[in-house]
Amino acid sequence: MVHPKSYVPSLYYQLRFSVLRVFRSCSKNALNFVVGSLLVMSTASLLLTPESITTKLADVVSSVYPINITPPQSVERIDICFVSSIYGKSNKATDKPGDFRDFSINSATSHRFFLYTNLPSIEAPGWTKIVKDLKYRRLITQSRWGKFMSWKDPEIQGCKTVFYFDGYFAPQNNPSGFLHMSAAIHDSEVGFAQVNHPFDKHRTPLQEFEGILELKKDIPSNVEKSIEWLNAQPDFYNNCTLYANWYFGFDPTNSDFQQATQFFWDHYSQEEDSWRDQPLWCYTLGHFHLRPIPMQPLFHMHLTRMGHKGHRYDKGSDNDADAGKI
Repeated sequence: MVHPKSYVPSLYYQLRFSVLRVFRSCSKNALNFVVGSLLVMSTASLLLTPESITTKLADVVSSVYPINITPPQSVERIDICFVSSIYGKSNKATDKPGDFRDFSINSATSHRFFLYTNLPSIEAPGWTKIVKDLKYRRLITQSRWGKFMSWKDPEIQGCKTVFYFDGYFAPQNNPSGFLHMSAAIHDSEVGFAQVNHPFDKHRTPLQEFEGILELKKDIPSNVEKSIEWLNAQPDFYNNCTLYANWYFGFDPTNSDFQQATQFFWDHYSQEEDSWRDQPLWCYTLGHFHLRPIPMQPLFHMHLTRMGHKGHRYDKGSDNDADAGKI
């Protein structure tokens, strides 16, 4: 059978995304068969719009090729969700969320912006604020919960694909890019996508700690404890792949992503060593032998919205460190 992507790639991803909107999960073979059937209809001059696609799916699956696919949920899931997390002592001192009231992907793709914060009055036009006052000593730990553990929230479980980005970033106006990336995430077994470290793709976790101290992104005592802990792990190798964690995409229902982030969080949330997440995340991915798929550069930085004095800290900051820049 000819792989459906060989028809017209752009049409393939549009149809594939529409299938994923209707069904919560299905195997790759089942998904390709359904999309292929729809493409055959399209080439037979059956005009398929995103609306008509969803009305034909049930017939294609049930009468042509019975497949075990999870039925549609009673509450329609959001196609693409954008998540950020901003915690601070005051609205003035923290990162400033962007105004995304006019952001859109296309008329057939639903989307929402969710902001985790401890600041109920923070200005966040276009966002749905999720106010969580988490019981951790460090503000940055609270901020990292929304970054790595938001998949546990019912609001985020209602999203098909999630794109996290740090508070001073913004999504680009690239609808096809987000659709393509969402389809690629769901087509992968690992279920999440990241960009490599921006400075050096061969940089090691221990070299990253050197850079962290040089740029005053953490304090020496925390870094020393992290290095000691990593070296004590029997499967730690100082050659795991570092990724830029300032934005990434994931499927909130993917078991590999859930297992990795839970493992990461079980140590990070103890607040016993570095509050930086890149070295620990590097070890986590190596521990589970996971490699995220490449993430397209779909976000850009707005330094004018960065708070916390550029995210540089000293010894007195251990309780106060906030969401940080890589």
